[in-house]
Amino acid sequence: MGNRENPTLVIGVDFGMTCTGVAFSQAPRWSDPKTFQQWTSIISELANKVPSRLAYNKATRKLQAWGLYCPDHDPSLDLQELFKLNLDPDYVDPYEFAPTTEQARVWYVDYLNCVRQHLVYHFASRIPQWNSMAVEWVFSVPTTWRNPKMVADIDSLIKIAGFGSDGPSHSARVTLNEAEAAAIAVARQHLQHEDVLMVCDAGGGTSDVSVLKLRSQAGAATRLDPLLPVEGGWFGSALIDMSAQQLIMSRLENIIQYLQMSPQETAQIMIEGRFERFKCSFGGDGTDIPTLPLMIPGLVPSSNFPELGIVDSCMIITREELQNMFDQQVRGIIDIMDSQLMKLQQLYPHENVSFLVLSGGLGASPYLRNRILSHFSQETNHPNARSIRVLLAEQPQLAVAHGLVADRVQMITQGVTAVQERPSRMSYGVVCDQVYKEEDHVGEHVVKDPRDGKRWAKAQIEWIIKQGDKVPTEGIAKEFRAKIQQSQLNRPWTAQVVMSAYPPSHLPRSMGHAGVLTLCIVESSLAGVQMKVKNQHWWSSKKKHRMAEFDLKVMPGSAALTFQLWSSGKMISREQENLAIIWDEKIPV
Repeated sequence: MGNRENPTLVIGVDFGMTCTGVAFSQAPRWSDPKTFQQWTSIISELANKVPSRLAYNKATRKLQAWGLYCPDHDPSLDLQELFKLNLDPDYVDPYEFAPTTEQARVWYVDYLNCVRQHLVYHFASRIPQWNSMAVEWVFSVPTTWRNPKMVADIDSLIKIAGFGSDGPSHSARVTLNEAEAAAIAVARQHLQHEDVLMVCDAGGGTSDVSVLKLRSQAGAATRLDPLLPVEGGWFGSALIDMSAQQLIMSRLENIIQYLQMSPQETAQIMIEGRFERFKCSFGGDGTDIPTLPLMIPGLVPSSNFPELGIVDSCMIITREELQNMFDQQVRGIIDIMDSQLMKLQQLYPHENVSFLVLSGGLGASPYLRNRILSHFSQETNHPNARSIRVLLAEQPQLAVAHGLVADRVQMITQGVTAVQERPSRMSYGVVCDQVYKEEDHVGEHVVKDPRDGKRWAKAQIEWIIKQGDKVPTEGIAKEFRAKIQQSQLNRPWTAQVVMSAYPPSHLPRSMGHAGVLTLCIVESSLAGVQMKVKNQHWWSSKKKHRMAEFDLKVMPGSAALTFQLWSSGKMISREQENLAIIWDEKIPV
């Protein structure tokens, strides 16, 4: 959106491991976010979310269907789903048939393009000004994607899929991580001023936990103060499915000669239907049964392999086995909660968590809720959670999509973002030369500058933001003074931006130490930057040059990392306007 006008339609997209949710709100009323439900061509057929699923023709490799249109069992098609985690090169998938990052990203673009075409057709057929109106698409990302390069990659893939290209005033961007978006949605849920809430967004593949304090009064614009950096992990309901599929496949491998399909295809069918329904209600009323028999498709009736737990052509899944599948995920989620509560006790010893709000598909699980209630009922666990109450988000599976839209609409209508500052999850710095000081630079690479005769320590790191620092949405500025030769005036200024996960007390001083990664190169024109001429007098024996003085603003948002260049109180450049970010391909994302 080149003119940066306020949109008249905001559409939030939450791409999930198993399903994708979309919400929207439109001017001039800007009502509460509305869930998009018309995912098929049948107007009367409504669904809150659409499966994150694609079907490719095995022979031609062409995309045949997506979402609700994918047939359940068609031998001529390859079904691709549950690939969200594989978008991240950092994720180690134990699954034997796991796709590569490149494969997952191709599927991601194909899927998003299908979603976009469907939504564009829907809105364009109902809004005459669709192409000329200002439309803003906003997206979320999981908190497990800690590296801003990963978010930048996703932002690029979203645009490759065509979002923001359907009109001159259309735009698309990643705005919030899933935990923060969910928190914004649940903060509107009958909570009170000064309540401290822990929000757990447990979805299909990732679970995120944030701790925030509600700063707004009832009826006012939502304002949240994150007390801790949000944390997440690879835990979710789809991983329960994968665990079940692995268990079933390992048994079916022993009777492969009796099957009509491969063990993989057979197991996939078996975890759909009854298993899926039982999984969603596990821990609730009527689910306390010792075994769950699952029919094995294609196996001759009355077949028995008792040593494999197969009786009368059904595979018997015991309650203990099912509980173990859940516990692998639940333990991971509770561990994140425990970690967050311990950090809260250390940093804010007088704060007590009032509510734990669960959102997401797994967040709605009765078993997860019961395990959490049991965990926090033990007095010895956490003194700051003894009075905690566990609530469920009003629409658990739609909290992220609604939070995305609600935050943007609040900014448009009231000029206030829900989160005005947040603690940084990482430390960010800039590589620079520093005037040599013996006490600081022993062992560092030192050179003498002929322009001023001073000795300089090379490749030092100036840490602009340290882990845990509260960073306002407008970012934090670092003042720079750059020596520019006459021949370099038209060249862009560059800065090497680095990051570290080390604690602030152990941050590396220079690039020669461990624990620091190059994140990107920021490249900007210095046109408009204040410059002073140095060594211009005839008697000066030193080289004539100019000294440029400006600020580099670093803005780590909820999801993305952005930069701006300022001089004399004016913004000189920002991304896509005289400033480029070159992400380092050599570092792990």
